[in-house]
Amino acid sequence: MSKRVLLVGDDPVLYPQLRRILAARSYQVETVPGATEALERVASFPPTLVLADLALRDMTGVELGRRVRQTPPGPFLPFFLLLPPGQEVSAGVGPAGIEVLDRSLAPERLVDAMEERLRTLEASARPAAPGTSLSPELLGPFFHEFRTSLTMIKTCIALLTNPRISYDPTELREFLDIVRRGGDRIDRLVRDFLTILKLESGVAEREARQVQAPADITGAVTAVAQSLQPDMAERGVTMHLSVDEGLPPLYVLEEHLRTILEKLLHNAVKFSRETGGEVTISVRATEGGVCFEVSDQGIGIPLEEQERIFDRFYQLTRAGLERQGTGLGLAVAKGLAELYGGTIQVRSEVNVGSAFTVVLPASAGSATAPFEEDVPRTAEEAFRRLGMRF
Repeated sequence: MSKRVLLVGDDPVLYPQLRRILAARSYQVETVPGATEALERVASFPPTLVLADLALRDMTGVELGRRVRQTPPGPFLPFFLLLPPGQEVSAGVGPAGIEVLDRSLAPERLVDAMEERLRTLEASARPAAPGTSLSPELLGPFFHEFRTSLTMIKTCIALLTNPRISYDPTELREFLDIVRRGGDRIDRLVRDFLTILKLESGVAEREARQVQAPADITGAVTAVAQSLQPDMAERGVTMHLSVDEGLPPLYVLEEHLRTILEKLLHNAVKFSRETGGEVTISVRATEGGVCFEVSDQGIGIPLEEQERIFDRFYQLTRAGLERQGTGLGLAVAKGLAELYGGTIQVRSEVNVGSAFTVVLPASAGSATAPFEEDVPRTAEEAFRRLGMRF
């Protein structure tokens, strides 16, 4: 994935040169003229790093740096400040977390200095979080999605508790339903984020290596299907379940298997037709493993988007906001499937439906013994190593 640079400022001479040099080095570059726009972009679509001028039209680059560092994912976001000739760091221009670059350098040398400092920052961060590769591209959308759902809940609660407003039973149910959906969204977001964190930190791999008994495939499929009954009833969706007998053993952690199925089924239900849609789950033996297929009669996925749907936080551009999820579900399913040497594929046609197929290889015996690499043993431990508290 190419790194994204947010250039903040409007220098008509230096900035076009920086954009050209950065683009030639495979960076994606976005330029905004002022700090207000920069703060909006950091909150909604965080870059890999920020490069800002000291003199901005609405506040100083120093103040922008401080504000960026105070708001997630700011503490994890490299912030570079272009310092004019003659300006001293001792004058308060280089507060903690802000990297200073000499603005008088030739553009090529300036970018060289930025990259050298960026490599140093990345190297110094590695010991604090062994085995992880969390970045603003992951943390930023997480915090944005979390705040969005939390704001929805808080707004409804504020309206419901306002003594000057009265509601009839129908309106109360609608507000409470919004609160419920917001809570469910936060729950899925946090669980998905923890799973991604466990995949990146090595915790999930350690769990997979400790599996000593085959998973209860039928039990896992049935449990996940039952857990989604309320969502199916709400959308008028029916489900058909087919599990072949005599399936080969899968030495897969049952929690991982349920998570894979839950993500695929939740997606199928969410994007099904409003009424009369059908979701089908079929489980069958395949050469060397077990095939799980989840199909729906929903809106379908355009061909040009099918390669990207497994990317983290990717959301279909044609789906209505009321159907949008967190954009992590399919990334979680793919990560867990590949953890066991499995594959995940999609076939889809717009306005016809989609079919997701996961193939997990069967094992003749128990999994290998757990390995002893220095990785966090729980997701919570990985969070602590990153200095994150919730």
